Amino acid sequence: ALDGVDAEVIFEAHVELDNDVLAQLQTLRAVVDHVKGLLPGAPLVPEPVAARPKVQAGAVAVSQSLPNFGSLADAAPAPERREVNTIEAPPGHRRSLRRGFLALTKDLSGIADALADVLTASGHDVRVVSPDWTSPDAVAAAVRDSVAVVHLAAIGASGADLSARIRGAFLAAKAGPFDLFVTVSDQGGAFSASASDDRSEIAALAGLSKTLAHEWDGAALALDIDPNHLDVQSLADELFLDRGTLEVGLKGSTASTLVTELKPVGPTTKAPIAAGDLVVVSGGARGVTSEVVRELARRWQPTLLLLGRSALPDTDPSWATGIPEAGLLTAAVRHLASQGGKPSPKEAKKLVAAVTGAREVRATLADVRATGALVHYASVDVRDADGLSAAIATIGKPVRGLIHGAGVIADKLVLDKPIDAFDWVYNVKVDGLRALLAACPVSDLRFVGMFSSVAGRYGNRGQCDYSMANEVLTRTAHDLSRAGVRAVSFDWGPWAGGMVDPGLKAQFEAQGVPLIELEPGARAFCDELAADGPVEIVIGGPKNGGNLLADGGSEVHTLSANMGRFLTDHRIDGKAVLPAVMVLEWMARAAQRVRPELFFAGLRDFAVLKGVTVDPNAELTLSWTPTKATSTAAYAFELTSAGKRMPTVHYRGTVDLSAEEALAETFPGSNGLGGQPYPLPVAQAYQERLFHGESLRGIKSITGMSDHGIVGTLGTSKPKSMDVQGEHWATDPLVLDSTLQLMVLWVRETTGKSALPCGLGRYRQLKPYNGDVQAHLSFAPTKTARGTFDVTLVDSSGQVVGVMEGAEYTANAGMNGVFVGR
Repeated sequence: ALDGVDAEVIFEAHVELDNDVLAQLQTLRAVVDHVKGLLPGAPLVPEPVAARPKVQAGAVAVSQSLPNFGSLADAAPAPERREVNTIEAPPGHRRSLRRGFLALTKDLSGIADALADVLTASGHDVRVVSPDWTSPDAVAAAVRDSVAVVHLAAIGASGADLSARIRGAFLAAKAGPFDLFVTVSDQGGAFSASASDDRSEIAALAGLSKTLAHEWDGAALALDIDPNHLDVQSLADELFLDRGTLEVGLKGSTASTLVTELKPVGPTTKAPIAAGDLVVVSGGARGVTSEVVRELARRWQPTLLLLGRSALPDTDPSWATGIPEAGLLTAAVRHLASQGGKPSPKEAKKLVAAVTGAREVRATLADVRATGALVHYASVDVRDADGLSAAIATIGKPVRGLIHGAGVIADKLVLDKPIDAFDWVYNVKVDGLRALLAACPVSDLRFVGMFSSVAGRYGNRGQCDYSMANEVLTRTAHDLSRAGVRAVSFDWGPWAGGMVDPGLKAQFEAQGVPLIELEPGARAFCDELAADGPVEIVIGGPKNGGNLLADGGSEVHTLSANMGRFLTDHRIDGKAVLPAVMVLEWMARAAQRVRPELFFAGLRDFAVLKGVTVDPNAELTLSWTPTKATSTAAYAFELTSAGKRMPTVHYRGTVDLSAEEALAETFPGSNGLGGQPYPLPVAQAYQERLFHGESLRGIKSITGMSDHGIVGTLGTSKPKSMDVQGEHWATDPLVLDSTLQLMVLWVRETTGKSALPCGLGRYRQLKPYNGDVQAHLSFAPTKTARGTFDVTLVDSSGQVVGVMEGAEYTANAGMNGVFVGR
């Protein structure tokens, strides 16, 4: 029995219980009350509705769905903000595929055919396919039974043909899963950063690949090429290279990737619009977009035209009048029952949704009017350009601002997602944007704000259509920015409202994904429009900015004798030997790629376990995992090679990263470290005491030495001087190796023995090396073959720019000074 009501009474009354509704009821009392309300003859007693707060014209509006704006001093903190930047792609390692054929979809520029020739020549079974992209069956048949699909078909296409080939990529993925699925766009090799045409829909491909990476065990990759600088061999190699990142841009043989970096919004320059200017907002009357509308109205007092799908009645229907939201479902069921027949939960939910939606729209309009701004509402399909134009014409003003917030979701895995569901989700965003821009001349616009999503930036399980559509929004924002419009694409994380219920909120929190509070999120939107900032912004979202490598990863360095001057100039007995300082540089660089928003603070516990003599095509794996930090973040690194039974560990070290740049310190003086002259000229020392070739000869002069130290002046370098890619070092291998060369010289002169470094307690870098630096080495007394020393590196202004603490060496009369490890 339920509160005195026999269960048989419920059964005989044919009461239909909706599990979705029951799941939302928090207490047994709520369940009992809900069931009793469905029984025949139960009184329908409306609960009192809380009165809306009164506001004066021009005051800040307060609604039941929006916290009081209050003063900025008391406001909640802003959500995390990240900018999207391009960096050099990490080296990666080769991926292997099962035996089988690779399906390349044919493009309009001949790239698929050229790629097929290269792959076939290297022994791969390749088929170039060109199905009817409008036929799901034809697309599935073309790629079925392949181990990998490389979708190149969108290259060179435009208009309706491009749309069909984008949709065709989804159809091809539905025929999977495959070991590897690759989408290839032609946006200039930088994912729209350098593109200048109007083929914005091509960007959707990356969203598909990024979503598949969440759904399949196989690999997924989004490539972007520059057809004007195409290296087909590099494109072929990239298909079998796992760089630990989902997006890779290729410009010739140069590879880049996209990362997000934590950065604060820049200073506000000026209001993007004037008071009274017309701003059109799709989806702006409900949900989280309405919170942005309220903040927009409060700040700049524009004229707002809010677009929605539903007609807006002035009042609730009679059956819902005075009923609070919690009682609407029961009231809807009773209303439908009173009309005759057996009401279904679906019918009741539809009635309730219409009432709650209308209530939310009316609340938004009332709140905006309370700020003193003018606001209008139009019921129109956002994909209907003519309907949009007609609605805008009734206002009689040019459109100065445009916000595209309309969107729907229908989450299902790619393999299970019906094509009509894909079309619905994708077209509301993409066709809606096209229609809005057709109705709002770009020449009139001052700003455009796109409601994109972290699903577009990072991909999301079940949301390929949503991810693909949002990538199109971001690409279009880039195009508008180049046309002189302040365009921003907001990759929003989940908001603390809208579709995020308590259960979903708990899931996000368990995953480390913070929710965006309503007021701070709305402020962030307007702050961004008023600042002179980048086009794509991530607000909130997953921990570490969705960085796949931040929780651990690896990269492979394939060594060869002609790899670069750092090997050719580091030969022992005719064999190239990997300098330990280059391993330190690899660790520092990898840490910066993993967390590009942070600064390299230094390295600790660096151990030389077994040096590396370069054999033909030797492969070394540099792996990392997060570890206990002495600063903001830290990663433990190992450099290993394949052994007969288990990997051989060559080097270990921990890299520390900081949220702030270190401050240089004033050098107090060397305390007589270089009091006596060094007995040999530097050139002679390189000939008789050291083995380093020209690119590693960084000692410019030796000031002097003593029984406890040595002082020398060292040159600095750039990566290109050692045939290494990149414009800047994370450290400077020339400075660090030359410092160790000074150690070798001091040990030789004071003990007659040869020495080699074998460890480093801690290395701190306070600022980048620039110009000559002076190295001050201070040695601790020792009576064994093992010793320690500290180093202070000082620039020409007397500022300490680098410090080594607890550096270790071993000395032996039989050694030759070779830096190869134990």
